Amino acid sequence: MNDKIKKSKSPVWIAVIVLFISIIVAIFASRLLYQYTVTLLTDNLRARLLTISITAAANIDSKDLEALSVEDDWKKPEWANVVNKLNKAKYSNEDIVFMYIFRKIKDNQTQMEFVADADSINPYTNTSGNISKYVDVNRDGKIEPDGPDKLQWPGQLYPEAVDIPEAFGAYNGPLTSKDLYTDDYGTVLTGYAPIKDENENTVAVLATDIKADDFSTITTQTLWPFIVFIAFLTLVISILTLIIIYIWKKYDKYLEIINNKLKEANEGQASLMHFMNHQIKGRFGNAKNIFAELMTGDYGVMPAD
Repeated sequence: MNDKIKKSKSPVWIAVIVLFISIIVAIFASRLLYQYTVTLLTDNLRARLLTISITAAANIDSKDLEALSVEDDWKKPEWANVVNKLNKAKYSNEDIVFMYIFRKIKDNQTQMEFVADADSINPYTNTSGNISKYVDVNRDGKIEPDGPDKLQWPGQLYPEAVDIPEAFGAYNGPLTSKDLYTDDYGTVLTGYAPIKDENENTVAVLATDIKADDFSTITTQTLWPFIVFIAFLTLVISILTLIIIYIWKKYDKYLEIINNKLKEANEGQASLMHFMNHQIKGRFGNAKNIFAELMTGDYGVMPAD
């Protein structure tokens, strides 16, 4: 009886590897799901921006824009027509912070100029000195006449457009900015829609900006469930791994006890064999000698029956 149950190798390193791989897979899968969710949210936001911009652009009369070319044109009725339509479109969507129209400068097609702005019914309201009438253009709770709350007038230069490819690309059709971008007026995502004349020629572009802060909040809120999921999954996997290690160690300890019992049994078997070899073999040897002497007559004549 010399068989021995082999003791399993320590599972700790195996469990650690399994835990590590499981966490990596969970993080990777969650990352993919998060990116997919953010993409869906972004696509929905882009679609919404385009819808708002296209609808607002369709309501603008290109002939009104033709009448607006220099600063004093803000006094014309065409200015009121355009600005009031922009204002109504902007404030019917609470997430919109800017809505404005710009176009290429006639004498320099590589540059842009403003045509109208949703809040600029009077371009001088925020410099009039009457603070009670000032307009919080970007709705951030602060009046900044030389910054985000600066009002526009017809023909005002729009030099920032040179660095915005979508501003020129929108002449070919509706689109949104590729990414969120930050300028002097904040971080925004912008939707663009061309304004066409009766011959379907693009004469200007209507832009609609939405706060990036709102979108960042949405994406952050979206990220939290995935973080919680990863943390929960990691906790569950860790607990299961510890349980497996505990059971495996118990199993190894049980095997050790069995092996010790087998060792004791083997030692007893060896002792018994030694006893049999030493004692019983000796007795058989003595008995053999006695029988030999009987056969040779060393004990006298055997009595007859």
